[in-house]
Amino acid sequence: KKIPPLFLMTREEKLEALEKAGIHFVIFLKFNFRLAQMTPEAFLNFLTKRIRLEKIVVGRNFYFGKENRGNVDFLRRAAREFGYYFQ
Repeated sequence: KKIPPLFLMTREEKLEALEKAGIHFVIFLKFNFRLAQMTPEAFLNFLTKRIRLEKIVVGRNFYFGKENRGNVDFLRRAAREFGYYFQ
């Protein structure tokens, strides 16, 4: 059975596919105004206060944070400060 892209899956299908890929822990965040207004730094602070980040893996065209100011270069630079490995 071929696995469809993650954005075309139900939550249960996503969890199953991620588990098969070796992902042991998944957090689903409700996207709302407060989350949309977070700077990349604030979002990493938000995450690191709640979970111990070990590693972040994203695609090369990944953007996050208010006005998409967070990107691959930002995550690479912030890795030491926030205590995670970036790949």
